[in-house]
Parts: sequence; structure tokens; C-alpha cells
Amino acid sequence: DQEVAEEVNRILTEDRTDGDSLELMDRPKHPEDLVNAVQRMVCVVGFRLHACAIAYTYGVPCVALSWDDKVRQFMAYTQRDRFFIEDILDFRRITKTMLEAIEQPVDPILRESIAREVSGALTEAVQDATAC
Repeated sequence: DQEVAEEVNRILTEDRTDGDSLELMDRPKHPEDLVNAVQRMVCVVGFRLHACAIAYTYGVPCVALSWDDKVRQFMAYTQRDRFFIEDILDFRRITKTMLEAIEQPVDPILRESIAREVSGALTEAVQDATAC
């Protein structure tokens, strides 16, 4: 994960004229560290479902790199599958897709609809489990 981030950062820095670069975060030690960091981001590039789901929850655009089919399914479910990348070594495509994701923010109405749907399903599952 870190190597991909560093290469994308290098490409972005190389292509920019203002000298700005990405801020790469250290690997979080606790789940709340990840949540706190993601809330402050402009975009997340992630392999893991948790990073993508947390980003989506907070309305932060995410570029998902192919790791597991559940990540692809999540991106399709949230209608952000155009920001799912199979070739994780295509650093220029990752960079381009990241910039596109920033320009096309998460739809807040769809996000709220999905949150209600998931919350309802979880409530029903807990009720079913406690009824046994």
C-alpha cells in the first residue's frame, strides 16, 4: 500500500507546477485513528474495504484498488465503480482516477439512502439474533 502511495505522490508532484504533493499518512494503529484521518482527507486511495467504507461514510471520494471482490462489490453498490482500478501498478491511471473522483463527489442523497438501508438491515439482524 505504501509503495503505491509513494509512486502516485511522485507522479502528482512531477506533474504539478505549484510544488504541492500528497500527504501520506502512517499506518493507523487503532480504528479511531483511521476514522479521524479519513475525515480530514480530500480523497482516499485504498486497497481495503474498511478504508473505502469509512471514506464513503464521511463523503470522502475514494479510489479503490483491486484486492478483493468485496471491494469491487462495495464500489458498485455505492455507484462509484468507475473509481475501481484493476491494474494496481498503473500509477498514471490511479493518479488520473483520483483527480476525477475529487471532481465527482459522493452523492449525499444516495449515501444517506444506503446508510438507512444498512442501518435497517443491521437492526433487523440484531432483532432476529436476540429472538433466538
